[in-house]
Amino acid sequence: MVDMLINSVPSLNIPPIEPMEISSVGIDHNQKSNAFNMQSTFKNAKIHGLTTSNVKKTSAKFKNFSMKAEAFTKRLDFVGDYKMTGQILLFPISGEGFSNVSMNELITKHEIHGDYYEGKDNQTYIKITSYKIKFLPKWVTFIFDNLFNGDKLLGDTINNFMNSNWEPVFFGIIPDYEKSFGEKFKAVANTLFNQVPANHIFLN
Repeated sequence: MVDMLINSVPSLNIPPIEPMEISSVGIDHNQKSNAFNMQSTFKNAKIHGLTTSNVKKTSAKFKNFSMKAEAFTKRLDFVGDYKMTGQILLFPISGEGFSNVSMNELITKHEIHGDYYEGKDNQTYIKITSYKIKFLPKWVTFIFDNLFNGDKLLGDTINNFMNSNWEPVFFGIIPDYEKSFGEKFKAVANTLFNQVPANHIFLN
């Protein structure tokens, strides 16, 4: 089933997700530690590499529907036009322009929950109520162009700092983005589940 979500299914109106397009993502990072106090928006965002993913593990419970899966992706790129202001690990940051966040040797964990309902054809379908995603990369690289109004010295310094300290930077900001990506996958999943009866998706 996760394979069907990763690859397009035109007959079911499941759009191609290579790349997955996200028109806009707006995040307000404000942690109690004050290590991340930042507002960021991404427009014309795209995720490249999903169709190269290989599903490694799956498990499901059918009485109260839930499903877990793990997929491996060699490299996943999140590109888009960013606007950002605030601070990262006590460093001030501001800018607006092109960005690329690359997650390498990536394990993605999917956790899905849903409710059964009876369709007009008297068959049982599933409505996905929750879709959680967890990104666990081996390493991450950041590219943010035009930081500090194009000041190359400051921009290179912040990019180098983020890449040298990718773990606290990435894991400090990614939970908010995981929520947004989970909502996108939830919408795609419901496109499938609303059209195909449960017993056709999960064949015994």
